[in-house]
Amino acid sequence: MPVAGSRQLPVESGAGRCESQAQWRPQKKGYRAIVNARLQGSKIKRIRVEIVAEPIRPGAAAERAEGGHEKLKVSKMRLLGLSRAISWAENRCTRRERVYPHYRGPWYNSNMTKGKTTLAPGRVNLRMLADHLELSQTTVSLVLNNSPSAKSIPEETRKRVVEAAERLDYRPNYFARSLRQSRSMSVGVLAPDLSEGYFTRVMSGVVQELTAARYFYFTACHDWKPELIEKYPRMLVERAVDGLLLLNTAAEELAVPVPVVAISAHCAAEGVTNIVLDHHQAVQQALAHLYSLGHRRIAIMRGPRAIPDSEFRWESIQQVAREMDLKLEPELAIRIDTTGWSTRAGQHPMAPEIGYKPMQGLLERTRDFTAVFCFNDIAAIGAIRALKDAGLSVPGDVSVVGFDDILSAAYATPSLTTVHQPLAEMGRRGAKVLLERIADRKRAFPTDIFMESELIIRESTGPAKNGH
Repeated sequence: MPVAGSRQLPVESGAGRCESQAQWRPQKKGYRAIVNARLQGSKIKRIRVEIVAEPIRPGAAAERAEGGHEKLKVSKMRLLGLSRAISWAENRCTRRERVYPHYRGPWYNSNMTKGKTTLAPGRVNLRMLADHLELSQTTVSLVLNNSPSAKSIPEETRKRVVEAAERLDYRPNYFARSLRQSRSMSVGVLAPDLSEGYFTRVMSGVVQELTAARYFYFTACHDWKPELIEKYPRMLVERAVDGLLLLNTAAEELAVPVPVVAISAHCAAEGVTNIVLDHHQAVQQALAHLYSLGHRRIAIMRGPRAIPDSEFRWESIQQVAREMDLKLEPELAIRIDTTGWSTRAGQHPMAPEIGYKPMQGLLERTRDFTAVFCFNDIAAIGAIRALKDAGLSVPGDVSVVGFDDILSAAYATPSLTTVHQPLAEMGRRGAKVLLERIADRKRAFPTDIFMESELIIRESTGPAKNGH
């Protein structure tokens, strides 16, 4: 450790003789050196370098150059003599490449300014990229994170940043970012199951939005078990997610310290934003279509009690029927029952069997109906199979309307008339709102955001038989 005092340090540099005066000041941790230097024959008439060295770890030292020159940073300054420190400062201020290679450290590579790099993939950090482009780290960060503030940066500069990041294989340090921003850049997604149909369509929109925002996601499947619905949100929060996205999952008592957005969940918990379908509009489209075809005796296949949409849809069906003066017969109302079903038992709650068995039971009691409006497309496909097994044709004897418009609906036999629920768009909207809530915790958001439906008419519906 140097002692306090001052001394003259003559230094030979490429710009001429350097006359300097240094003063050492011991500190509690490390030491401080203040250097005043005058460079003869150089454009830099004076340099003042203040070196603060902490020997407890590499990279703890910092320099500050005054006189209109850039801020300087270098590690392990305690190992450098003041003469070399001043020469290094001169070279850096004039953008020269003559830097002492054995004092550089692994973070600097002289080839970078030439558009080349010999570093291993992932070794280029934000500071290196900013030095290479001769831009501030803030500017580079705004461009790479596609921040709204980046719009004020010239397009040519933005392109240069993106091209350099790709060429140098820049990879953001999300751990460092999470510490700096108090965010993990991840969200938790809670869903009942991972079956084909509702989940896959909604998740396609969720993934699209989260990927564009460079967010990671954890998916947990509760299999309709109340204890898991209560447990999983806490477990996801313990894994430091920034927010929760509930898919078709009711959580009446949800106490978590992160933003929550629910899709088709009708969640009444305080502070939750719900993305829901306008069920009144959707039901009106389906029943009006059947009514226009002459159907008056319409069977209704209600959804399982566990699914939040079930009761809301049933209430809308009753309301629309009253508005249309359409009588709903109690004996023609059947219900999907998934109690006790489990994927581990080989019976999945969202298999076509959920529609096959209720329709089979209805046909055993009566065949005095000409149409059936099913809770979802999976149930409708099962119902069509039960009707065919009973010797009835679709739509010759019975018309069938589904709900959701899943991918396989158009390829069923016959192709399924259904109410198109914009599931992918609901997923995108839900993820977007969640990210907005994460970014601005103080902003007020509506409790419910309604989405519109569309009736898709295909082969499974036709005129009522015998004028029923």
